[in-house]
Amino acid sequence: MFDKFDYSLIPDYTISALRDWVVNGIYPGGFLTAVLTNDLSRAVWAADGQNLRAIPQIAMFCYNRIPSGCQGSVDAVCDWPWRLQKYLDDGYDMEAEWKKISKMP
Repeated sequence: MFDKFDYSLIPDYTISALRDWVVNGIYPGGFLTAVLTNDLSRAVWAADGQNLRAIPQIAMFCYNRIPSGCQGSVDAVCDWPWRLQKYLDDGYDMEAEWKKISKMP
């Protein structure tokens, strides 16, 4: 049995894509978009082998660590680049925020 909070199971390329999404508003691929929009069926079908094994950890990482405004529904995901730009215009440092939230236990 795996430790359900062992984020080290998440592939580095998945963490990198999540960072690009949170910090820069760069849309991830189909798998992560499915995870971010809570579409489990599509996430399972779109996952490669490494991500398929890590879906519980990826989902928990998203839920526990990344801003709720950039995930959780199709609308939230579609609106994130616009919201992110507003945060950046207001001087919010998303890179610094990512460094805090992405620290693995």
